[in-house]
Formats: sequence, structure tokens, C-alpha cells
Amino acid sequence: MNTDIWLILGPLAIAVTGWFIGMEIKRLRNQVDQLLENQKEMAVQIARLEAKIK
Repeated sequence: MNTDIWLILGPLAIAVTGWFIGMEIKRLRNQVDQLLENQKEMAVQIARLEAKIK
């Protein structure tokens, strides 16, 4: 009986863990995308400032 419970809970636990890992990877990718966007905006602002200085 004890092994029957693990036959059900084992794959379920793996699936839930995989879902959490997937959500964390998605969150981290969104953060990286936001950082890249911020970097682009900063580069444009720096270029504008350099043009005004010259």
C-alpha cells in the first residue's frame, strides 16, 4: 500500500516541481528582457547627451 501511494505521488511531485522551475525560468527571462530594454534606452539617452555636448 505504501508503494502505491508513491507511485501516484512521485510523478505528481515531479510535475509540480517542473512547473515551479518553468515559472522561475520564465520570470528570470522576463527580467533579462527588461534589463536589455533598459540598457538600450540608456544607450540612446547617452548618445543624445553626447550629441548635445558636442
